Amino acid sequence: SIPLLLLKTKFHFFKALRLVINTSGFLHSDLIKPEKRLSHINRSNIIKSFSINSIAPIMIATSIEGLLDELHFSYASLNARVVIIADNRLGGWYSYRAFKAEKNQFIKTLSIKWRRKFPLSIVSILHPGTCETKLSKPLQFLVPNDKLFSPNKASEYLININSEQKPSDSGMFLAWDKSIISW
Repeated sequence: SIPLLLLKTKFHFFKALRLVINTSGFLHSDLIKPEKRLSHINRSNIIKSFSINSIAPIMIATSIEGLLDELHFSYASLNARVVIIADNRLGGWYSYRAFKAEKNQFIKTLSIKWRRKFPLSIVSILHPGTCETKLSKPLQFLVPNDKLFSPNKASEYLININSEQKPSDSGMFLAWDKSIISW
């Protein structure tokens, strides 16, 4: 938030933000694996997942709020379909599922608050589909070829969705194909 604050105070010609897309997310690293069993849960790994998957998206919102004005703007945060509680059929991935679901609550609440403060704002959760990235590498073999997107293709889908949204769409969870995802 310090660099954003410096931009705002140092340069008087700074324009208000129109679009911010949060892409932060953490499932695994070389040292940390998703918890497939209860015995895999580790406190420090849970804290890392919480910090990135849940806290970061709402902290981004707190950082940008002062750079917004009452004109049209969008804040979108990416999320995965596997975090939907009703869609959890396999179990596992305890931290990822829990804290990304918590992120949904933060962003949904933000959409309600910003709708009052900034009536033309759009706050949404967007699901890019499964992208060919390090995050999805361990499960790409489960995804049909026509449902595994390059980052560029997923970005194109999400930018198209964002450009078509209206303020009345704020607070929605939308998939890459424009379908509404149930909370």
